Amino acid sequence: MSSFKYYIDNKEYTPTNTGDFTLDYQLEQEAGSYQYVKTLSGSVKYIGAVYDYVLKKGDCAKILFSIIETCNQGEFIVYEGYFTNRNCSFNPDKKQVEINMKQDSFYNCLLDNYDKNFNILEASNIVSSTWKNTLQNYEFRAAANSQQVPFYSCFLGCGGSTASPFVPVGIAVREKKTIYCQGGEPQTPAGTAPNDYKLFADNCDTTNLAQFYRCPPIYIDIPCASFDTTNCVTPCVPPPPPVTAANEDWFLLDTIVLGLTTFSYWLDRNAFENFDNVNFDNGRLLVDVINLGLNKICPELDIQSQFLLNTTNPVTLNTPSSTQGIQVHAISDVKDPDATEPATLEEITLKEILESYINAKLNCFWRVD
Repeated sequence: MSSFKYYIDNKEYTPTNTGDFTLDYQLEQEAGSYQYVKTLSGSVKYIGAVYDYVLKKGDCAKILFSIIETCNQGEFIVYEGYFTNRNCSFNPDKKQVEINMKQDSFYNCLLDNYDKNFNILEASNIVSSTWKNTLQNYEFRAAANSQQVPFYSCFLGCGGSTASPFVPVGIAVREKKTIYCQGGEPQTPAGTAPNDYKLFADNCDTTNLAQFYRCPPIYIDIPCASFDTTNCVTPCVPPPPPVTAANEDWFLLDTIVLGLTTFSYWLDRNAFENFDNVNFDNGRLLVDVINLGLNKICPELDIQSQFLLNTTNPVTLNTPSSTQGIQVHAISDVKDPDATEPATLEEITLKEILESYINAKLNCFWRVD
């Protein structure tokens, strides 16, 4: 046999409507979360002493509420909540107060401060990265993966051809460019034969953007030694090529499975002198920024994520994981990376990070454990 006791600021008071409210669990998927939340459905009513006690509190004073279950095994907290007198309805004639409780949880602590700005550059661990400028608009596929969409095999010395798409040899590549439409029509970027741009996607009606592709000029005549292939027996993740020179920078182009063998295709980015490298030296790790924002509002919370922290990605099983070590940089540092003074202020909110990036870009949801 069990019974329930009700406490306000650690003093026992019995509500007048104990049978009218219930404890329920519901799944919350707002704000990029995936969280089962315990809620107290219905308001809690008191007459007399609690009415006087709440009225004496200031408008923003936090008043604690808890429900304790007592049984043969002991006492157990089944609900902890809080309210202020702004969450109350008062009836002076009956000296009755009707209270809408809010659960006192880390989940609510986070949501209550979701829109508060904080400076990402207060994170103490400074990281840097090198941006391969020219490489960013290029997409690669092993030729066996490139048949359904227009790619070019641009490695002339290695069995490919720039004459047409769909050449099923070696590595296929394309450069993509997005252009605003004008008058509802795609605007073809300027190009030089045989590298004229061709229309890839016409989204003028929906987004006012059109996307074009071409064989990148930088890849028309590249040396075979600039790329390599590694393989292993499926299922596996092929390792990168062994580094034989101090300046090699192997970039994973594509991975395919052929029969019982998994092949990875690699490009040595440092083999191209006309890659424009840009150094960013004032970055912060994404996980450090998230922890900074969490700890400012809820000191007990820290990020735990295999997806963002593991060397092997738990979803794709790729090693290294493309979601490990993600960096965040101030906008001014990106616009002018060679400025004399680095940025000292770049404000953001947890809402922007967790919804606009973690959820929208990485398809990843959060919960409070």
